[in-house]
Amino acid sequence: MKIVKFFFIGRKNLIRRCLNNLLDNAVNFSKNIKVKHQKIKRSVLIFIEDDGPGIPSSEYENVFKPFYKVDKSRNQTKSSVGLGLSIASDIIRSHGGDIELGKSEMGGLKIKIFLPV
Repeated sequence: MKIVKFFFIGRKNLIRRCLNNLLDNAVNFSKNIKVKHQKIKRSVLIFIEDDGPGIPSSEYENVFKPFYKVDKSRNQTKSSVGLGLSIASDIIRSHGGDIELGKSEMGGLKIKIFLPV
């Protein structure tokens, strides 16, 4: 494993909360997770991919809305209220970044986070 160091001006606890929300979702809905990062010039990209059921592309914008759930029947046993992706998006954008969803090569969801450093 290669350790990459970079300086980031932001609120460490918020970034940690964002990544925890995203990784908790991946753990809850999949068996395999892949996390990668890449530094390009003055920004860092973070990729989180899983092999879970994913999210339909037609729902990508909706899942960032507070309290929105893609499939309510899928989450009946979980205590989720549909805030994780909304909070993650707000945190990333408040740091001047962006977050995008897509289809993972593993068959599930791929999350791409861009943060300026």
